[in-house]
Amino acid sequence: MGPPPTLSQTGLVPADAQSITFSTAPSRSDGVVTLNGVPIPLISISEGRIAGNIAAFAGTEAQLTFSTTGTPGPGGGAGWWLYFDDVQFSPTAVPEPNIFALSALGTLLGCRILGRRRCLRN
Repeated sequence: MGPPPTLSQTGLVPADAQSITFSTAPSRSDGVVTLNGVPIPLISISEGRIAGNIAAFAGTEAQLTFSTTGTPGPGGGAGWWLYFDDVQFSPTAVPEPNIFALSALGTLLGCRILGRRRCLRN
């Protein structure tokens, strides 16, 4: 079995691009996206879409590459590969966690570290 497949194209990243988004098969995020060889961290956003921040490349010519880590199937045969479709450059930044979500996470972690009784008394 050879290396996982890759797909590359070189072109101009729009000047107003903040993120790249694409559709992917449900719960499949074992792909790697790079621009000029720089890995783009990916997050799930909604409705089977994945997004990554590409603001640093806006207005430049870059090589966009999609590749997979590939999970071998039974007996080392063909397995799951990254499925993607509807690739878009977007002027919208990748969503950041909102302040409420971060506050809730901080409270939960604080309660866990300090102990449940001490946290509930305060």
